[in-house]
This record gives sequence, C-alpha cells and structure tokens, in this order.
Amino acid sequence: MIRNLVPIYCQRVVYQRSATALTVFGAKDHVGAYIRAQRLERIRADLANPVMKADSISTISARYGLHDASQVSRAFKAEFRESPSAFRARVLGQ
Repeated sequence: MIRNLVPIYCQRVVYQRSATALTVFGAKDHVGAYIRAQRLERIRADLANPVMKADSISTISARYGLHDASQVSRAFKAEFRESPSAFRARVLGQ
C-alpha cells in the first residue's frame, strides 16, 4: 500500500531527490510531510484509546518512531491545535 512507503523507497521509485519528490501526494506535499501526518494521526488515535491510558505520550510516540518528546509536542500542537496531553485529557475526560 502506498501510504506504507518510506521516503528512500519513494525516492528510488520516482528517480528524484527526496527533497523534491512530487509523487502521488501532490505538487505541494512532500513525502516526508505525509509520513509525519500519518504518524501524528496514529499517535492521536492511541492517545484517545482508553486501553492505552496507562502509556505515556513518549511511549506512544516512540511506537511510531518519534523519540523526541518536545518535537512530538510541537508537531502535534501545530497539526491539531492542542498539546498531546490536553487532547488526551479532553478526550478521555481526565
């Protein structure tokens, strides 16, 4: 499935530099931005999952290859307009 491709593979498939790859993601979107958005969506889903309530935000982020807590927090807030902890508290009613 196309959404599971990694940037280096996409680079080889389209024979372009990864910085300028304009694949099926559209002329304005970069493959890396798509992958980051997918990771953030998965983190968001895990944060909203009551079964994963005991898992820390760092643990959930690391599950998707994002190990820098401050970077995750900034990216999450930029994407969803609230911090991961605020999102979790609102959704799970903590």
